[in-house]
Amino acid sequence: MSGLRQNISDWRTRVLYLSTMTHKLQKDYGK
Repeated sequence: MSGLRQNISDWRTRVLYLSTMTHKLQKDYGK
């Protein structure tokens, strides 16, 4: 079960990273 939990945490980290990058890109293009 620990493997699944690790998978979920990885997925959440990836989503957080992607949303942050998207936000930065939108801010850059919004200049």
